[in-house]
Amino acid sequence: MLKPSDVQHNEWDMFVAERRSAEWKEKSKKMKIIRVHPHTLSRKGYARYEYYWNMNNPGKRLCRTELFIHGHEQKKKIKNV
Repeated sequence: MLKPSDVQHNEWDMFVAERRSAEWKEKSKKMKIIRVHPHTLSRKGYARYEYYWNMNNPGKRLCRTELFIHGHEQKKKIKNV
């Protein structure tokens, strides 16, 4: 792992030790199983997705629920964007 320039060495060493521990790896594995709705917007994010949606679909606004659903669809299912 590369240490960010604004982090002190002792803090970084503790962070790396924690991330490499067996306890952390087990917790990470458990969370990967729980995470069933990964977002698929990549770097675009929700704000730009909504902006482009509004440009391509004038008069039809997305509510928060619809935005969440569209943000978690697979790319080949997304239409009108």
